[in-house]
Amino acid sequence: MKRLIVFGCFVFAFVFTTYGVRIVVKQDGTGNYTTIQQAINASYNGDTVLVYPGTYYENINFNGKSITVASLYLLTHADSLVHQTIIDGYHNGSVVLIISGENENTLLCGFTLQNGSGSVFHGTSKSGGGIGIKNANPRITKCIIRDNKSDMGGGLFCSNSTVFLSGNTIFNNHGIYRGGGIGLIDYTTIFFDTLIRNNMYLNYSSNGTEIIKSSTCPALHVVADTFTVKNPDNYYIASVDLFGFPVDDVTTDILHAKVQTANADLYVSPLGNNDNTGLTPGDPLLSLSFALTKIAPDSISPKNIYVANGAYSTSLTGEYFPLNLRGNVNITGNNRDSTILDAEHISDHFRGNNLVCDFLIKNFSLINGYANSDLCPIAQGSIYLYYCINANLENLLISGSTCSGVISPAVVAIGNSDKVHLNNIQIVNNTGIPLSIGNVNTLKRFSVENCLIQHNLPDGDPETYDGGGISIAGDGFYPPFVEGTFKNLVVVQNQKDLTGALSASEAIGIISSSINIVNATIGDNTSPVGGGISMTNGSELNIYNSIVSGNTPPAFFVHRGDNYYPPSVLNINHTLVEGGENGIVDYTGDNTIIYGEGNMDTIPMWDGESEYPYSLANNSPCIDAGQNHIPGIPLPEFDIAGNPRIVGGKVDMGAYEYQDTTTAVRDKIFVKRKTFLHVYPNPFSTSTLISVSLSASCRAEVVVYDLQGLKIKSLTDAKLSKGSYNMVWDGDDNNKHPVSPGEYIAVLIKDGQIAESIKIQKTN
Repeated sequence: MKRLIVFGCFVFAFVFTTYGVRIVVKQDGTGNYTTIQQAINASYNGDTVLVYPGTYYENINFNGKSITVASLYLLTHADSLVHQTIIDGYHNGSVVLIISGENENTLLCGFTLQNGSGSVFHGTSKSGGGIGIKNANPRITKCIIRDNKSDMGGGLFCSNSTVFLSGNTIFNNHGIYRGGGIGLIDYTTIFFDTLIRNNMYLNYSSNGTEIIKSSTCPALHVVADTFTVKNPDNYYIASVDLFGFPVDDVTTDILHAKVQTANADLYVSPLGNNDNTGLTPGDPLLSLSFALTKIAPDSISPKNIYVANGAYSTSLTGEYFPLNLRGNVNITGNNRDSTILDAEHISDHFRGNNLVCDFLIKNFSLINGYANSDLCPIAQGSIYLYYCINANLENLLISGSTCSGVISPAVVAIGNSDKVHLNNIQIVNNTGIPLSIGNVNTLKRFSVENCLIQHNLPDGDPETYDGGGISIAGDGFYPPFVEGTFKNLVVVQNQKDLTGALSASEAIGIISSSINIVNATIGDNTSPVGGGISMTNGSELNIYNSIVSGNTPPAFFVHRGDNYYPPSVLNINHTLVEGGENGIVDYTGDNTIIYGEGNMDTIPMWDGESEYPYSLANNSPCIDAGQNHIPGIPLPEFDIAGNPRIVGGKVDMGAYEYQDTTTAVRDKIFVKRKTFLHVYPNPFSTSTLISVSLSASCRAEVVVYDLQGLKIKSLTDAKLSKGSYNMVWDGDDNNKHPVSPGEYIAVLIKDGQIAESIKIQKTN
């Protein structure tokens, strides 16, 4: 091949001169090669691979060569050529790899890089969807890096490298677990051109939506023309230490913001648009991930994101899962069964990273999560909270998640987090460990109330230790560093795989923890070493008013651990234990077993014909057999089905309270009722959306009354067809005068008959 000499190509703010060959790539066959990689393979240090416009479906590797790979932009500086010269990775790895000692004379210039899926640099997870750089010092200039995806560094990943960025636009990339736009590790230094500035916006990740860097990298100064926001916090740019805690070593120089943040509540609907303001129910945003990017948290006045009924997923609403939780931001769905987050077996649903505090997730169905720890060690199935404080999960249904891998990911994983509260949670029909709670070094506290864990299965891999019900683990050093209380707990019909271990999480597995269990039903769980409750490593368990029956024997497995630990302590009171004292295995023979008052060994007599198969039949010996007063632990007011817990001055064993006349309590978990009327937000300050669902055509009226029964506002009175209807109440009366703060009642009247009413709270 004839070697042509290239002289004096001016690139941006500096003169770039080579003394190598120009190798031309043209798809029509009139150049030297038709693919970029062929040209790179034929090049030598100092050569220039010049690429003509077209879409090149390939993944290129510089192979250690200090060369220039550029579009015709290098010669003409025509921006249109950047858009016209595309390298499409076709979801088959990183679009570009520069990983073999390439030096500062290595230049990538003037391309659109898209549809990359990343490469394996460390372990098994993939990084660098658009560009992967390792042990190299390249310059990346005037490239558009978009629509790429990987576990870390969706747009660009750099390890142990020095990288110069000039005039690039990095947007709409997805780093699933870390670094949506850029991920930096292992002593990487990155320089942003201060004259020809880069743009970086609307990338997404569950940790560092735009940039994440490890503390081994030097302090970072981000210079940009346009960034997602003008003053990014660690939600957008995360600098983290070895344990993931924030490090304050990032400064910014940003001229423009792509997104106008909102210091207000936001509204999301599958009928919305991300170009809307999102400030009212009538002008909602489309995606929850965009709402999290747009909202401005405020510790003095916490913010809310209200999510309307409907299905939210990557394919339907452009969601980026896992959603990156923000402190002091509550996320509330309209109705648990009809506000659905579908992860489409791509990843988990929510992640709370270090020091994310004071938040609530409420009223959602979370379906089709995915985690494979063999592919990504930090993967979890649906919700992962790590070093969070005052985290609240309420009224959630979690199903269809698939967890697999040797590290045993969990459907809901709570690690090193304090003051975590779970209420009205169903974790059903998943694979993997349904609920895992653990910590390192410091005391962590949690509470779980009204929780159903049912029919969860292992992934079927005999090499993994997964499945079961609940796993609670301290860090293995006594005293216990986890303290928690369960009330109204149902753990039934779960299966566990286990090979060669003495104790593990069957229905409930407890390691180095101090746990109270009040009114639990634990039945029909299976495991090779016992499907009941196991405890080890100096754990303490106090269990009251519960039923442990029908599991693979033994009912309780108590283990001290090695001699470093004191004996474990098991205290059982007013509980049905299958096998009685013989149903308790003291494996090391030196643990403390207190088989207290009111315990029994008999058949619990569950009502298999009931709506709740593990509720008590009318002849159950567990009726009125519980303990009314438990020192230091108040009984729950209601049972798990929403019925009063204490009836006639007495309490039953198990999660369900038997009553001759069931008085269902509204808005409690598991209450099956026909709901035609929904209101969100509720409470509200300026306006609220009232939704009506009609199963058949009728004359429908929606009227707002005050508590004295006076009609305040008529929202609709018309003949309506079958379907759903939304109407906004602006907190005014029929004369459009604002009403006073207080309680009001919205009433749905169908064909002249009251069908349903719901209380609404208007605030200041």
